[in-house]
Amino acid sequence: MNTTSSKTLLAAPPLAAALSFAAFALLPLLAEAANAAPQAPNPKQPATWLVPGNGFEPVACAQRGWSYHRLPDGRILTAHDNFVAVSTDGMKTFPAVIPVAPGVSPALRIVRIGVTGDGAWLVIFRAPFTPEKREEFWNLITRDYNPRLTGGQLFATRSTDEGKTWSPPAMISDPALSIGHPPRNVVVTSRKTLLLLAQYRTPKPGRHTIGVLRSTDDGLTWQQLPKCFDLPNSNGHHDGLLEPEMIQLRDPANTIWILFRTNLGALWETRSTDDGLTWTPLCPTPIRASSSPPAILRLSDGRLALVWNPVRDSEDRDPPMRGGSNDSRQYSIARASWQRRELVLATSRDEGATWSKPLIVARAPMNNHRIDYISLIECEKHLYLLGGVKTRIPLDKLP
Repeated sequence: MNTTSSKTLLAAPPLAAALSFAAFALLPLLAEAANAAPQAPNPKQPATWLVPGNGFEPVACAQRGWSYHRLPDGRILTAHDNFVAVSTDGMKTFPAVIPVAPGVSPALRIVRIGVTGDGAWLVIFRAPFTPEKREEFWNLITRDYNPRLTGGQLFATRSTDEGKTWSPPAMISDPALSIGHPPRNVVVTSRKTLLLLAQYRTPKPGRHTIGVLRSTDDGLTWQQLPKCFDLPNSNGHHDGLLEPEMIQLRDPANTIWILFRTNLGALWETRSTDDGLTWTPLCPTPIRASSSPPAILRLSDGRLALVWNPVRDSEDRDPPMRGGSNDSRQYSIARASWQRRELVLATSRDEGATWSKPLIVARAPMNNHRIDYISLIECEKHLYLLGGVKTRIPLDKLP
């Protein structure tokens, strides 16, 4: 596996000395990742955004929503609005449409699905917001959230009979705080503890913080842990810690690893070795990333697969920037790259200590075309990337 030292990847922050893993070979190799010159991307055809020669192929699966889970028997479970659906033919179709918690207010919208340690289907909802107009969430004068902003809390329901019956949805997040971006994933630890991360719109000053929701009874009840992750010197409607991804590592300590989207030019991290009760101090990773969410998945062969948007694309174009003191929209205190036209993928065989040379998955046309909010799912010996682009790659062609 081709790796390089992490020192070349994250140069600036004083906290770099606290980096908890090394040898992540990324940006210096991106320019050579494509094995053939890309075809001219057609803005209307995302399939043409795929970089030729890197093993990715377009797919026409019947995508429903952006949350997927592979069941033990190989079926694929997905969700959209207020129903779940199951595919038995490799995601070509999702014919089994199952209403979730029928009779409950339709205003609740499914944002994440999972399966508990005992096999129950778990559905996470988000409540509607007041005000409903996005531009009214933030007050440009006070640099804070509109005090009238309510709603957005997370609710959970579960089914032990594959959707025939559902428990009444119960609020599990802090009722006093609204949720920003919905959770990226649900983790079931090796001890069958369920962990879910809530991204709170936290006022005074307005920013995003991350709370840990935990269940030790297979999702019947949930506890909000006292620990709340908060990035110092954050103020803005897209500032702080955003859209974290969790994964259980296969190490002697059964570590839970969280990667956070930030506006500081890198993904940040924290780890827990006691099923989420305590966590290591926040620190930056060597993963140089724009202000965009990553996605991580454990493959059936044991490797980790990670996709993200780097700070700069491999063509070294100046990325679109948001935030900073001159940004009237008040995204964040820091001026941050929002490069989302290029998506890359790397794999790790040693639980994230080192990573393969990354592949460029796709490169969108200029003029605000984006490849972001990717969901990863493995199906029939292929890794599927769904969201801003719909593609798959055979596991044996991954780096």
